Order: sequence, then structure tokens, then C-alpha cells
Amino acid sequence: MAHLLIKFGGGLITKKDKMMSVNNEAINNLAKTTSILLAKNHHVTIVHGAGSFGHLKAKKW
Repeated sequence: MAHLLIKFGGGLITKKDKMMSVNNEAINNLAKTTSILLAKNHHVTIVHGAGSFGHLKAKKW
């Protein structure tokens, strides 16, 4: 059993070129992979980036 910290990068889980848009396909793939790790009794902590929810707004400034 391992303790894993996984970052779902904002550029991966969102569509960076469109404001506040989610990349559902990428999130579904990450969820499937994470469920495999959990089934193997690994402890998983997930963190994420801002992606299009933060980068495009920050670009204005």
C-alpha cells in the first residue's frame, strides 16, 4: 500500500483556450485510473490546478 499525492493539472482537466470549460474526457480517464489505485488499497490524495477557471482571468491583469 502506498500513499500517493496526485495533481490533476488545470491545463489537463480544463480547456485552457475557453473560459471556465471542463475537459470531461480527461477527468473521466483520471477517475478510472484513480479507481484502479484505490482498488489496490493505495491511499490517494488529489489536488488540482486552476486551468481555464483562473489562467484566462489572470491574463487580463
